[in-house]
Amino acid sequence: MACDVQTAVSTMKTHSLMIAGPVLAALIVTSPPALATPGPAPARLSLRDTLKQARREFQVYRGKRLERWSDRMALGRNRFDSSKGVKANLEALAKANNLPHHYAEVGGRQVLHIEVELGKGRQSKRALRSVLGQIGDQTIELNYKASSPKNRWGHVAVRLGGGATYDLTGTRGVASLPKVVEKLLTALHGTPNLSMARKRNLRRFFESRNRGSDVYYGMLFAATPQEQQQTEAVYSSRLRQMTSFNVHGGNGDKGVYSCAQFLSEKVPFLNQRGIQRDIGAKGMVRGAMKSNALEAIIVYKLPESDLSRPRLPRL
Repeated sequence: MACDVQTAVSTMKTHSLMIAGPVLAALIVTSPPALATPGPAPARLSLRDTLKQARREFQVYRGKRLERWSDRMALGRNRFDSSKGVKANLEALAKANNLPHHYAEVGGRQVLHIEVELGKGRQSKRALRSVLGQIGDQTIELNYKASSPKNRWGHVAVRLGGGATYDLTGTRGVASLPKVVEKLLTALHGTPNLSMARKRNLRRFFESRNRGSDVYYGMLFAATPQEQQQTEAVYSSRLRQMTSFNVHGGNGDKGVYSCAQFLSEKVPFLNQRGIQRDIGAKGMVRGAMKSNALEAIIVYKLPESDLSRPRLPRL
């Protein structure tokens, strides 16, 4: 998933700017596993594959003001009906706009699933923008990229209302970068591994998806502006504190995290809703699935996505 250049650069020494291009191009792991098991050494990525993936995934977070202005231009004024809850707003929207939707059992209760098909140009943009324009400002979204043959662990990120989406990516225990990139990283930081805490705009990220078979689940929780601000303060502080990514988790007090741990450890909004500290994406998602505060799920699917088999973790 896309990364924030400002966040990336803040984790490097000043003189690393001269190689920022090659290092950022190395973000083939933009949707890394959140939990790995011991096994053979990770395969080494080719520079060609690294650059190809970076071109597809890379996104600059342009700052809060510009991103909010961009969203306002794309989404218009928020259309949330304050007399109804998040679920009721989405039910009304699905009926009015004829959006594909269904109910499925999650955590022992029937939960509304709104389907947004990506990669179909204006049709996809209209569907995505109608949903985010209705409930985006009123929700915090735990976004889960479902596991696949290429990534059996899955990946998680968190969108905070109409603001940024946060996540953490890295290569330690996941993949080996091209040797030229490893040499540059080792010269700068004494390690060949890449760690990157990131911010992005979820709408722009999904509007750029046009191929593949990935499925993303946006698990929605009603959130007040104050709750969003408090959670943003936690993640913003953590962005500055983070020192390295470890797929097996680490000591958060020293700035070492897995991607799920980065998002779930000591985060009151999530912890109070049953999503406790976890080092794995699936574990974090299971907490969300069991939560009575889960309002609804947005299913973001690509043209080749297969929804005939369950993609959420088993409880």
